Amino acid sequence: MAGMERILAIKANYLAGLTGMEVVIITYEQKNLPLAFDFSDKIRFYDLDIDYAACRGKNIFWNKIRRIIYTKRHQRRLEEILLKEKPDITISMMTGREREWLYRLKDGSKKILECHFSYFSYQNVKGIINRYKIKRFLNKIKYYDRLVVLTEEDRKDWGRKDNIVVIPNALTFYPKESADLSIPRVIAVGRLSAQKGFDRLIAIWAEIEPYFPDWKLTIIGSGELQDTLERQIGLLKLKSVEICPPRAEIIREYLGSSVYVLTSRHEGFPMVLHEAMACGLPVVAYTCKCGPRDIIQDRQDGFLIEEGDENEFVKRLSQLMADSSLRQKVGNEARRNIIRFALPSVMKKWENLFITLASQDERILKELKVREIFPQKEEEIK
Repeated sequence: MAGMERILAIKANYLAGLTGMEVVIITYEQKNLPLAFDFSDKIRFYDLDIDYAACRGKNIFWNKIRRIIYTKRHQRRLEEILLKEKPDITISMMTGREREWLYRLKDGSKKILECHFSYFSYQNVKGIINRYKIKRFLNKIKYYDRLVVLTEEDRKDWGRKDNIVVIPNALTFYPKESADLSIPRVIAVGRLSAQKGFDRLIAIWAEIEPYFPDWKLTIIGSGELQDTLERQIGLLKLKSVEICPPRAEIIREYLGSSVYVLTSRHEGFPMVLHEAMACGLPVVAYTCKCGPRDIIQDRQDGFLIEEGDENEFVKRLSQLMADSSLRQKVGNEARRNIIRFALPSVMKKWENLFITLASQDERILKELKVREIFPQKEEEIK
């Protein structure tokens, strides 16, 4: 149950509801576990039953041998399904090993890579071997029909490649009610990892707490740095910071807060900003790569802080905490502006991409016309 899986469920269910659209989801290591999200009964599922976990044993030599065997098995089983299903378009979310070789499969479908990580994150992997693997993978992107990235900022980092298109993630919810912004609480949500920069947030709060004794900072998440962050809170003798485990009813947490903060060192596309703004929260975020610049309109629906400028972050956050009318104004704009990421608007971009690819392939074009998919675009197809 994670962000990418939730995004997949939302998009797949939307596409499955279109007339004539067939949707198939292929996993490779589901291990008979139940699905974390609800899917349309029109969607067909396959699992390749590839146990890559067996390649993480103590014996390095056998790990490599198993990885070679399992990768070949992965290729063979995936190609068998694609040849059976005869899809028009095959999309990889780039988390599995198929991103390395999917373009080589000869099933006739157009191949798309859907990237949920920024180019910056790929360039900052640790270790010589990992850097080599990433470089080798990046050199293969040119063989795919399209690479879908989440932000304009990220697209620029990938360089001038003709096969790159920007399609952001869609809103996952837009509640009927909005936060009234009267509760003295600042909130942050995410994995307790170095990437999310909660250590930076706690340092910022140490500057703020003495001036706002009635306010609380709530960090919601779990992860490997929880003990480290709790020690930092103790060393700084902070009394108004709490770290809470993930909550299923996250909307309630947003609605029970008055400001959202993001201090990540890097992102792909921070869905937490979507969620907070949909609930009417004003936001303060570092301009990390990538996402905040594409989502927040500075000084309208939130505040963008240049990466690492702690003093400016303290200033803007304090300003929102001290001024209820400013919170209300910025929060209202946030809720109004974020609607541009509504599901129909975002999925229209996917539809247009499919049409573009179809226009390059007579077989796919013919099938789309026969099944009357996207009939409003027929003139464009011609």
